[in-house]
Amino acid sequence: MEKVTPKCPIFYECGGCQLQDMAYADQLQLKYVAVCEALTQIAQLRSPNVLPTVAASHPWHYRTRITLHCDRNGRIGFYRRGTHDAIEFDECPIAAPGVNAKLAAEKKKITGRPGHYEVRIDDGEGFTQINPEQNKELQQLLCDGLSGRSATVVVELFCGNGNFSFPIAPLVGKLYGCDSHEGSITAAIAQAKSQKVKNVQFAAAESHKFMRTLQNQGVKADGLVLDPPRRGAPEVIQSILEMLPQWICYISCNPETFASDLKALCQGGYRLESCQPVDMFPQTNHVETISWLSR
Repeated sequence: MEKVTPKCPIFYECGGCQLQDMAYADQLQLKYVAVCEALTQIAQLRSPNVLPTVAASHPWHYRTRITLHCDRNGRIGFYRRGTHDAIEFDECPIAAPGVNAKLAAEKKKITGRPGHYEVRIDDGEGFTQINPEQNKELQQLLCDGLSGRSATVVVELFCGNGNFSFPIAPLVGKLYGCDSHEGSITAAIAQAKSQKVKNVQFAAAESHKFMRTLQNQGVKADGLVLDPPRRGAPEVIQSILEMLPQWICYISCNPETFASDLKALCQGGYRLESCQPVDMFPQTNHVETISWLSR
């Protein structure tokens, strides 16, 4: 591994980034290895088809939102590694220029009140991806992966405000999407109306309850897309195995919980076609994956 000089003057103290002192090519390889290890050790797959990590064309200044912490002593910044003490800074090298431009004004608003404060330049409606450029890469990978697959009826779990729903809507017959965040679903419904997208149907519901409702209605899905939070989606595995879609696209931000869910799905008759790591969070340990399963 090639060591490089970190761009951030507080890198060795701040808990935000872990890999700034590692050459970018080595960061990509590290994430590839982490995904391979999760799939072999947790999912217990032999020689899983893990593809090389998709690099970010801009591995700096990519974050559209950050969270500032005001500690008990009134300091405002990111947490110092291993503590809840804030370390102050003027600019973050992985934050987008628009975020850095707002920092000074946002800090003045906090005025020493302990807590957590988000600084963002996206639309503020529900959950949105931190790295818009790599998010577009994920959307394209999803659309490309649909080629040649039956997609008359597709179910999308944890759909948020339609981040993946709208790119794939032209490629499917009918899309049923759900998310537990009502604000996100309200935004998705409004977007579908404004863009006159008529083949999508959104619901504010817990994923496992939504799956049960679809099954009670006799919905049979050709495919299923899910993008759960870091904890994974163990609560919907049984429902997926009851619905038995022909294919699954699982988008994950945590290789370990994905591997755990993957193990259960493989035990239920699915096989992993491919797993594509995507570097959504350069300079950190985190990695996104988009994986295709079929039965």
